[in-house]
Amino acid sequence: MLRSLLPVLLLLCLCSCQHLRKLVKANPAELSSFVEHRGEMKRLPPEAPFQYTWSTRDKSARQKAEALRDIYVAPVSLTELRPMMTGKVRGSKRRGLEVSAEAPAVAGEMRQEFSAALQSQPAPRYRLVATPGPSTLVLELAITELNPTSPAMNAVKLAAKIALGPVGSVGGLAVRSSGNIAVEARLRAGSKGPVVYQFADNESDKLTLYSVRDFRPYGHARMAVKEWARQFAETAQNYAGTKVKDASFWTVSPL
Repeated sequence: MLRSLLPVLLLLCLCSCQHLRKLVKANPAELSSFVEHRGEMKRLPPEAPFQYTWSTRDKSARQKAEALRDIYVAPVSLTELRPMMTGKVRGSKRRGLEVSAEAPAVAGEMRQEFSAALQSQPAPRYRLVATPGPSTLVLELAITELNPTSPAMNAVKLAAKIALGPVGSVGGLAVRSSGNIAVEARLRAGSKGPVVYQFADNESDKLTLYSVRDFRPYGHARMAVKEWARQFAETAQNYAGTKVKDASFWTVSPL
């Protein structure tokens, strides 16, 4: 086990965690029109669970939201989903003409994961309901970017790790094989009520020694969905102001 962890440990010695985080973590995606109050979204530090958040300053809306105990998770929107990236032209991102065919499946899983995470909290603060209403919190989610991991490029990187050890792992950071997934979310106080909370985040593939997710085009994206669901549920459950941390940007798990 120690031998298998050696490349990762050496990587952490060669670079600080903060520096590695900057190399591996995705930059924020451009906010779409799904987000209200875009100009007021607050950029959070790297250790926060989401890159951007916003909370209402309207006292009456906030009080109404705090009194509600039913929550409805709406079907995940794909109306703002951007075409898949196909590379770079003179340093700027170039996008193709098509969105991912896997997007509807990932959207369905996202809704299920957020629903399950809210229900699995110890002594859940909210009761999940099947239909929204005036006395229901409504969580609206949108996927705005979904780009697949490259299994072929990851196979090349794995061969370099095996042949060169830590040197191959470090060099692999320069070979772009990562996909990404970006999410935006709104929480309403009532089905037609005001938005009281928003967040947005973008996640790329985790740094790995070896993981089967490296060879599944949307394996890392699906893991990001699970982590977002947990982080939101913990944030929503929170009574005392305890900070929810971001998920790790690296993993030694092969699954």
